[in-house]
Amino acid sequence: MGVNLTLAIDRYSSSGAMHCSQRTRLDWQDYDAFKRICGEAIPLTSGVHWYGDEGIEHRHTDQYGEPLTYMAAHTIARHLGDAKLSKWDAAALAYLQAIPPETRVVLWWC
Repeated sequence: MGVNLTLAIDRYSSSGAMHCSQRTRLDWQDYDAFKRICGEAIPLTSGVHWYGDEGIEHRHTDQYGEPLTYMAAHTIARHLGDAKLSKWDAAALAYLQAIPPETRVVLWWC
C-alpha cells in the first residue's frame, strides 16, 4: 500500500481558514521527496474548508488524524520538477506552475 498526496488549492487566498474548492491527487510516490516536503510544510492552525459529500466541511486533520499542513505552489512544483511523472501528475505540475507562485496549497495525505 502506498501513500498518495492530494493537493487542495486555496484559490481565494485570504487570512484565516483556507477555502479549497479545487483538488488534484498525485499518484507520484517518491518517499524521499515526501519527507522533504513534510520537512518544509507549514502547520495549518486555522484549518481548511472544502466541499465534501455532506457539503462544506471544516478540517484540521487528515484521514490519519495528523494535523494539516500547507506550502506555496512554487515550493511543491520545485519538488516535482525533476521527478519522472505520469501524464496526469505532469498536468498537476503544469497547473502548479501556472497559478500564482505564492498560492497556498494544503497537503492531504491519503
